[in-house]
Amino acid sequence: MPESVEFIKGWEDFEPEPYEDGISMSIGYGQRTKGRTTITKAQAHKELTWHIKAIQDVIHKEFTGLNANQMTALTSIYYNVAGFPELKKVIHERNFERISRLWIRYCRVRMYDIYGNPILNEKGEHKKKTLLGLQKRRTAERNLFME
Repeated sequence: MPESVEFIKGWEDFEPEPYEDGISMSIGYGQRTKGRTTITKAQAHKELTWHIKAIQDVIHKEFTGLNANQMTALTSIYYNVAGFPELKKVIHERNFERISRLWIRYCRVRMYDIYGNPILNEKGEHKKKTLLGLQKRRTAERNLFME
C-alpha cells in the first residue's frame, strides 16, 4: 500500500485549504472538504492512507491475481474517478488490448459555467473536455498496469 500512497501523492498536490478541482471543493490530497477550511499535511496523509486501504479492500474483493503495479494503477484511477465500470469488465476478461484503449478514456471531465451549472452539448448531455494532466496520469496508470 505505501507504493499506492506515494504514486497518488505524485499526482495530487497537497493543498492545506479548499480548492476547486473541476467537480467539487477538495482539500489535502484531493479529499472532499466535508466543510473543513484547513488540513495539515499529516492529517491529509492519514486520510489518504485510510481511503486507499478502503479502495484496495474493494479491489481485492472484485479482482484476483493482481500484481503490485496493477493494484497501484487501479487504486489510483479508482481514487481519482470513483469507479471505472467499462474498465472492470475488460480487466476481468484480462483483455489487455482493450484495457489499454479504455483506460485513456477516463481523462475527460464535465464542464460547468462560472455559476456551477452544467454545460450541455446539442444532445443535452454533459459537455466534457480532456485535461492534459489527467491524460498524463491515465497514461502513467495504464503503463504501470500493463507492466
